[in-house]
Amino acid sequence: MTLIESIPTFSKTATLERYRASFDAVQCVWFKHDKVHGKEDQTENNNTGCSSRNDGKDKNNKKRKYEEDSARLPLTTTLTRSAVPQESSSKTKAMAFQTYILETIRSSTTADQKSWTIENSNNPDIIATAATAAASPCTTITNPSSFLSPTSHQNGYCSFVLQDDSTQAVTKFTKSHHVLHPTLPITIDEDEDDISCQRQLLSSTLSIAPPYWLFLGRNNGTAPLLGRSEHTDDIHHNGGTFHHQVVGKKTWRIRPTEELREMCDAWDIALKNSYVCVVEEGDVFVINTRLWWHRTEIPGVNTVEVDGDNHASGILCDNVSISYARDI
Repeated sequence: MTLIESIPTFSKTATLERYRASFDAVQCVWFKHDKVHGKEDQTENNNTGCSSRNDGKDKNNKKRKYEEDSARLPLTTTLTRSAVPQESSSKTKAMAFQTYILETIRSSTTADQKSWTIENSNNPDIIATAATAAASPCTTITNPSSFLSPTSHQNGYCSFVLQDDSTQAVTKFTKSHHVLHPTLPITIDEDEDDISCQRQLLSSTLSIAPPYWLFLGRNNGTAPLLGRSEHTDDIHHNGGTFHHQVVGKKTWRIRPTEELREMCDAWDIALKNSYVCVVEEGDVFVINTRLWWHRTEIPGVNTVEVDGDNHASGILCDNVSISYARDI
C-alpha cells in the first residue's frame, strides 16, 4: 500500500485523464500556478500513489510531454491571460477585485445579497487582537459595503453566494477579467485528434454548476484568522468543488473521513492523518468537502507558514485573501 505524503499537485494544468486518475483516488488535487517546488515538473512524484497502477513507461513519457507542451491552450478557459491587465502589486490587484466584488453584490438580487455570511462569527475572540486594535479601530463586520470599502480596516472572514442570474450578475462576473478560471484548468488530451470530439467528451464529463461562492478575508494581525470550525459539507455530488485563489493566501487544514479511507483502500493507497495546504495566489484547489474534514484560515501579516511536518516555508503572508469556488 502506498502512503500519499502530499496532496496530488499539478503545475498549472493537467489532462483530463491525469486529473481524473488523481482526483478519483484521493478526492483532492492542487493546481499550482507557479512551478512546483521550483522544479519544471514534479507531478509524477506527487501523483505516484494515485495513478501508478495503470501507468507504464510510455504513458509517463506522454505525461511529461503534456506538461511541457505550453503552446496547447487550456480547453475550459474562456479568456486568455493576455487580456488580463497587469497589476502593479498584489495590493492593487486586491483593491481592484474587492471593488468589483462590491459592485457585483450591489447588482445582484436581494436573495443573493442576503447570503452574506461572516465565516469567523463563531470565533469572536480572534476578530480583534491587541496587535490590530490600534491600527484597526473598527473590527466589527457590519455589511459588504463597509467591509469591502477601499478605506476599510475591518478584520474578518466573509462569504456570499452569487447564483441568481436574473440581473445578469452571474454572467457578468464569469466574463470579468478577474475570473481566469470559470472552470477547471484542464488541457486537451493529445490522443484524440478531433477537437470537437474532445470538447464534447470534456463537457459531458465535467459539468460546472453556475453558482459562485466568494470568500473574502482581511487579517491585519499576526495570528491566523480562523473561519468555520472543522466540518464536512452536506453535498450530493461527487465531483468536488474547485477554489481559485485570486488574491493572497489561504491555509487549508484537512483530514480524511473514514468513508474516504475505505475508498482509498480500493486503490491500494493510504492517507496521512492530516494535511496542511497553503494555497497561494493563482492556485486552484479541488476538494470533495463531503469526504474531507476541513477548516480554513487567513494567514496573518508577516507570519511564517508551517506545513504538516512542521517545516517552515518562509513565506511572508499578505493581509487580504480573496477566492471563489464552484461545484463540479
